[in-house]
Amino acid sequence: MKSMTLDEIAREVAGELRGDSSNLKIEQVSTDSRKVKPGDLFLALRGDLFDGHDFIPQAVAKGAGAVLAERHVLTDPALPFILVPDTRQAYLDLAKAYRQKFDKPVIAVTGSVGKTSTKNMIAAVLSAKLKVHKTAGNFNNEIGLPQTILGWREDQDVMVLEMGMRGQGEIRLLTGPARPNIAVITNIGVSHIERLGSRENILKAKMEIVEGMGEKGLLILNGNDPLLGEIFATFPELKNKFTGRILTVAVEKPADYTAFDLEHQGEAGVSFKVEIQGKTYPFHIAALGEHHVANGLMGIACAMELGLSPEEAQAGMAGFRLETMRGEILELDGIQFINDCYNASPDSMKSALAVLKRLARGKKSVAVLGNIFELGAFAGPGHFQVGQMCRENDVDFTVLMGENAVDVAAGIDNEEKCRILASHEEIVSFLKAYLQPGDVVLLKGSRGMEMERILTLWQK
Repeated sequence: MKSMTLDEIAREVAGELRGDSSNLKIEQVSTDSRKVKPGDLFLALRGDLFDGHDFIPQAVAKGAGAVLAERHVLTDPALPFILVPDTRQAYLDLAKAYRQKFDKPVIAVTGSVGKTSTKNMIAAVLSAKLKVHKTAGNFNNEIGLPQTILGWREDQDVMVLEMGMRGQGEIRLLTGPARPNIAVITNIGVSHIERLGSRENILKAKMEIVEGMGEKGLLILNGNDPLLGEIFATFPELKNKFTGRILTVAVEKPADYTAFDLEHQGEAGVSFKVEIQGKTYPFHIAALGEHHVANGLMGIACAMELGLSPEEAQAGMAGFRLETMRGEILELDGIQFINDCYNASPDSMKSALAVLKRLARGKKSVAVLGNIFELGAFAGPGHFQVGQMCRENDVDFTVLMGENAVDVAAGIDNEEKCRILASHEEIVSFLKAYLQPGDVVLLKGSRGMEMERILTLWQK
């Protein structure tokens, strides 16, 4: 990060500076006492399972040059110490101040499904010409976002931030410090509907992202999404709330950037064409699934806005690769496993099952599905729909696990085509006896289901 004096930091977080600061310059902020380096500012965060204040002595022992905390716990009065009422808010305030040091573009990505893949796609496309700083993994909350912002270096041209949320007000908390120039919304699904009650409320929560944007901001929307495609009809107050531009992307549908002539190429991925500035360009994504095409269009739109050529966008997209547990394909004992275990929603289940159908193509297809969390009253109907999706995608056999497994089975409506098992161990035992070389298996469930354990157990 660009260095900041301790006096400047104290001022930006409205904190009380104690001890001898002597205009001490901070080169790095750390919230993990185990990773503190000499001269770091250690910021003590309180969490549900830990309290950073308990680790201040360890941070100081490792060489922390100063501490930012909610209570003074040091015996050395000379060590610089910034006292604030709330370290979480101070972290966000500090990130906001640091962001303002950069007159460079920031792209913020949110949505119900596909945030991380879209963020990575945008970063990959832009990397053909620009030095990109992006959110690591899915560090997309009020802790991960300031950590990402404070890691932005002067030699990097653009920052791509992922923004997650579970309820109203959470995106607002993130977009203020981030001040994005471009905001991308991937889709509006039913993730977190337990808290928000309806897809319309989810849309309103996602639209908080525009509150951090300036008058010349750009909003990029997925035109294939029913709510985003009719944004002004669904959310008329946006006309007064957002004065910037809106671009849409879509697959086989009129939009500012439209993908057409899709060609699914099995394990090699998917190809498509896009008309840009009156000329048609071919693109290729090395990942299975039509849902990645929309992500690619978001990357193209961002690239064109930031001055890349279509040829550079083509080259950047060619370098895109999926992260672990987000649709990667593994072959074990002659069986192909689609490892899509990172998380799940009804929408992502639909996409994953379509991928399974496409990859199997005459081979035996098996879906191993765990529960989807945070659906609230929609849990029963949502899982029933997943069962219907299994039927619609001609899944040969489905293995189920979780409290809503019975609802998925009801949607499949064929006892000979599914089985409910109680544990990962039982699933592996069953699969070892049932599967044959050449079969294709999808593994998917919400994060808490830990469906990736099936792969670990398989290889023991």
